[in-house]
Formats: sequence, C-alpha cells, structure tokens
Amino acid sequence: MLIKQKQEAFKSNDLITVKLKQKEIKQGTKHSKYLHGKKLEEKFQLNDSSAAWKVMSSVTGHKHKQSVNTDVSKHFVNELHGFYSRFDAIDFKDEQSSLSAMLNNECNIFNQIVLNEIDVYHLYCNVKVNKAWSR
Repeated sequence: MLIKQKQEAFKSNDLITVKLKQKEIKQGTKHSKYLHGKKLEEKFQLNDSSAAWKVMSSVTGHKHKQSVNTDVSKHFVNELHGFYSRFDAIDFKDEQSSLSAMLNNECNIFNQIVLNEIDVYHLYCNVKVNKAWSR
C-alpha cells in the first residue's frame, strides 16, 4: 500500500510525499525485521525447530515444492535401469591388463611411472567430455 502511494506521489512530482513514504517503508521494513528476528529467537529458545524453520521460510519467502506424483510405467522404469546400469555390464579386464602391461614396461629402475606430456595429450585429445560412453 505504501509503495503504491509512493509511486503515485512520484508520478505527480510530489517529492516531499515520496521522501515521507520512503521513510515509512524503511521504518516498516526495520520493524518487520525486528519482529521476525524476535519470533525466530523465541522459537530457538523454546527448542521448537519446526516452528523456527516455518518462521525462516516466511522471512525468506521460501515455498516448498509440491510433490509430483506421476504414474510411472514398469517399462519406463526398466528403460531407466538399463540406461544407468549399462556400465555395470562391461568387462574392463582386457583394458586393465593391457594398461598394466604398458605401465610395467615403461617403469624405470626406481619403479616410477614415466609419462610424457605428448602421451597424455594424445590420450586425452580424443575424449569427448559432453558425450556419454557407449559401445
């Protein structure tokens, strides 16, 4: 209500009323902050966390999302399961053994791995980070 009055005064070039309404808005805001702070402090002192969270959500304007209850078909669930579990079915033993053999061949006498910057570059230059892996 005060904001509308301030806007009307601004449109009519009544700067004194604009300043008065701005002052009233500022005082009202401070008073509301004080009241909400006291209410929140009181809830915390009473160890009523549920009510404290309600006060916090009213202060911040947070609204709980409405839960969406969708009827999901069995086929859709199986399709999602197949999509997300596709990595579990892959056997990486051949890749692991070849990598292990390569690393064992390229180790020096102190058993440290020797990698060249060019090798790392060639290894990662073909990786498409935005694409899911598939066979």
